[in-house]
Amino acid sequence: MNNVLPPSPDDLSTRTSLLSIHSALVLTIAVIIGLLIGCLTYYSTGQLSAAVIAGLTACGLSIPRLRQEIGS
Repeated sequence: MNNVLPPSPDDLSTRTSLLSIHSALVLTIAVIIGLLIGCLTYYSTGQLSAAVIAGLTACGLSIPRLRQEIGS
């Protein structure tokens, strides 16, 4: 049987995160904006393809603006 030991506290303190808090916040807000725009587009047009395109566009275009506004 393999004895797997939990990492020591020293190992946990030296880990680096995959994303900074700033990047995670920007991406989370951008996804929320994209979902909102996609839902509104779907409810107004009834076309799923247009809603997906609008949501992805809104998500992608909001990222640079959010990076400026939220400041690092």
